[in-house]
Amino acid sequence: MVMTYDGALVMPSSCAVMNEEEMTYVEGGIKIATWVGTAVIDAAVTVAFGGAATTAVGWLLGKGVGAVTNALVSGTSVWAGLLKNALGNGMASFLTSKLGMVGTVISFTSVGGTIMNLWDMCDNGKIDGYVNL
Repeated sequence: MVMTYDGALVMPSSCAVMNEEEMTYVEGGIKIATWVGTAVIDAAVTVAFGGAATTAVGWLLGKGVGAVTNALVSGTSVWAGLLKNALGNGMASFLTSKLGMVGTVISFTSVGGTIMNLWDMCDNGKIDGYVNL
């Protein structure tokens, strides 16, 4: 496009003059509350690791305890079967109680809360309960 105007440039009376710094750093975007992000992340973690992890650990415990009891007790008699069941149930009960304690401790932490609070501290230098997307 060729500029055909060769007179002095006249700005409107309501024009605000600003330097390059003011035009460069403009805030904008979408802000969300940290509690919203926390809830979404925690729900995703619970869905991904809650049910799936419990199922996987249960399956692994069943296979592992079964293999250990078969290695410790040999034979096919009724007494060997009863001893395998008693030993297997005892080991599984012990292990799941310890895993239950670990799960209880982990449930008091919020993965989403940790992520969102770190994001809140880093996105604009202050903790205001909102993050910029």
